[in-house]
Amino acid sequence: MKMMTERYRPVGALLIAFAVMGLTVSSTVRADSTYNMVNDYRLYTYSEYQAKRQHKDLLQINVLDDRGPQVEEEPTGKPTLVTTDALWMEPVPQMLERLLMRELAVSFLFRKVVRKDLRSGLVLELKLRSFHGRTERVGLLGRLIYGDVAFSAKLHQQKPRKILFTKDYHSRTRVKVKSIGKSRRRAMVEQIGNSLEEIIPALISDMEQVLQEKRPPKKLRKVKRKAQKAIDLEPVGPK
Repeated sequence: MKMMTERYRPVGALLIAFAVMGLTVSSTVRADSTYNMVNDYRLYTYSEYQAKRQHKDLLQINVLDDRGPQVEEEPTGKPTLVTTDALWMEPVPQMLERLLMRELAVSFLFRKVVRKDLRSGLVLELKLRSFHGRTERVGLLGRLIYGDVAFSAKLHQQKPRKILFTKDYHSRTRVKVKSIGKSRRRAMVEQIGNSLEEIIPALISDMEQVLQEKRPPKKLRKVKRKAQKAIDLEPVGPK
């Protein structure tokens, strides 16, 4: 028995060495396309934002991918895992367009929301700066799970062409766990959804405020009144 223990001792040491090496090298999480935030309420919970009034404008949504390198260089040198677009069932810009369409449709802020329609009166253009998750090892068993979402938004009308507002949005959420029972990529995807849940309601609220300011003062609004019909009255008094 002692001989067998000594025989397998180098193998055990080698496995431990490989595990330590694996924890000290940054890598990228790649997987089959399995996640989609549009229809999975476990990944993204819709805000159910309700506008105070519905505007007659049509809205066109356009999301542009303006991201840089996905893997971040950590100045601390701690081992990290970073997600890639291979996790998603469709391109991220298209997924965000469909998600925003559903958010705005439920909010009743616009009469109609479309993804591509040149006839639309207003255009919401998003330039996606960041959309990824990562995990960072803390201590021996602990991990920090991050989700990072950032984009710049521009709302403009087409005729006459006028920019109504531009603003940058950024949210980074994190959670500390002792161990990950679920897959690491699933935990990172959930944090991406949490980050998105923080800034989408803020975006819709800013749009509603801009549209409210865009309306002319009440005194200058043209109010169409129905023409009053003549009322036939029987003569009163002596004939």
